[in-house]
Amino acid sequence: MQDLVKYDGIIKVKNLPTGCMLIKKETFELILKKQGRKIFYYDYEKQNRHYNFFQVGISEGVYLSEDYGFNKLCYDCDINTYCNFNYNLIHFGEIPYQGNFYNYLKNYIDIYHTSDS
Repeated sequence: MQDLVKYDGIIKVKNLPTGCMLIKKETFELILKKQGRKIFYYDYEKQNRHYNFFQVGISEGVYLSEDYGFNKLCYDCDINTYCNFNYNLIHFGEIPYQGNFYNYLKNYIDIYHTSDS
């Protein structure tokens, strides 16, 4: 929690969902430069070249969804990923969810980890 407070809720993380991820164009360019041959495939029917940035599969005995497949590509290319926990998000679906994880963590720590000294 100290790092969350120090950096106003923004910290370096290894895996993130990609639903609300902001990705710079340069990220894709760097991945292509470093991993392009590994993620390349060719569509013979349409005669098009494609790259699979969001790979699904098993890596080191762990199943990776497309989100984690992208995160692994970033990690393998020495690209840091950061999460802004201090952000109000709303997910609309069958059941809407909303919240601010930073505030949740801060409240949890304030309630359950206050020292009596």
